[in-house]
Amino acid sequence: MDTNSDHPLRLYRDTLNLSIEDFSEIAGVSSRTILRAEQGHSLYPASRRTICERLGKSAEELGILPQRHLLKRQPKSPPLFVGIYDMKRRELLRLLSLAGSALILPLDLDWERLTDALMHPAHLDEEVLQDCASLNQGFWQVFRASSQKRVVLDGVLEHMAALNQHLHTSHTADQHQQLCALIADLSQLAGEVMFDANSYVDAASCYTFAASAAKEAKLYDLWACALIRQSFISIYDRHFYDALPLLQMADRLAQRGDSTLVTRHWAAVVSAEALAGTGDLTACQRSLDLAEGVRNLKNGSNGTWLRFDGTRLPEERGGCFVKLERPDLAEPALQAALTQLPTLTRRRGIVLTDLGLVAVQQGDIERACNYGHQVVEIAKQGASGVLKKGLYRLESQLEPFANTGMVRGLNKQIQALASPE
Repeated sequence: MDTNSDHPLRLYRDTLNLSIEDFSEIAGVSSRTILRAEQGHSLYPASRRTICERLGKSAEELGILPQRHLLKRQPKSPPLFVGIYDMKRRELLRLLSLAGSALILPLDLDWERLTDALMHPAHLDEEVLQDCASLNQGFWQVFRASSQKRVVLDGVLEHMAALNQHLHTSHTADQHQQLCALIADLSQLAGEVMFDANSYVDAASCYTFAASAAKEAKLYDLWACALIRQSFISIYDRHFYDALPLLQMADRLAQRGDSTLVTRHWAAVVSAEALAGTGDLTACQRSLDLAEGVRNLKNGSNGTWLRFDGTRLPEERGGCFVKLERPDLAEPALQAALTQLPTLTRRRGIVLTDLGLVAVQQGDIERACNYGHQVVEIAKQGASGVLKKGLYRLESQLEPFANTGMVRGLNKQIQALASPE
């Protein structure tokens, strides 16, 4: 039976230009389930929850409400930004000041001066711009330290609104350049929050805006990093060839940037990941070798929009070899990465997920499930969409063994992570 071309789920699939098979992999259910949904049939509650969780949309938006609800319009799920612009800026700054020591925010800011400048944009001066830069840095530090990445979003958007207000007032050319740099920095952070939540369309918008602002600021490394982050969207959607032009442009920009920064090495390692996805082992290894040059740089990361360093090379190398289905090369690198990540962080969870995929490739299902359980425990600490998507990928690879008790147990835990719409 043909699908209903007017069905919301079908329309959404068409906007992504995906076949039912590719779309079902992203949605975390079988292609038959997607076909039934597009034909208007009711779905099992677990399938409905999985589709909504992975696509980041409500059952109503996708047209997969239970049959008993079809005649009664349900309210839409609240958007991510509800209430953000209701927060008063002065109250935000007061709370940040009080929580400074706990949140690793800088404590030497002149909060009254910054508040006054935010309320009166004409009061912009170099000291205020420095305070704004310190506040940006503080948000990045909170983002890195928190298991709940969305915790910074309210403050980021409030601060961005203030910076945008400054852009529309009279200021010098040098101040304009600094404001553009601050906004490009902050837009990348907003994109990181969206990316972690699997809101890829919103993340892409943030990265595109960040690239434009960095270009206006004439900062090549900041511009390149926005493009690198944008390439991750294609990589995580497994559209590897789409990522390569962005990464090539990022590399060209990095070559024109600050040679003491690690930007070009980060572009190289992400290029290796994209090339691994295309199956090109030789080109992948060549890019990984270029990335090794990061070890010769000191203090080439700034801790905010540029954080790549040599400690990340083993996990990146291992992840590339997982994509290439070379478990013999992947496992040693991933085990080395694991020793550098003893705490239960998102990075450790990503490495454990890759080790689970290695175990599947080696046919060791018990070990794959053990790694999966460890990732679940880390994922329970926060709302990381990156870890959840990795678990869904592992779940998909374990599907041929879905009838075994250990796989059923892992799948049950993974499903428990999904929040019902």
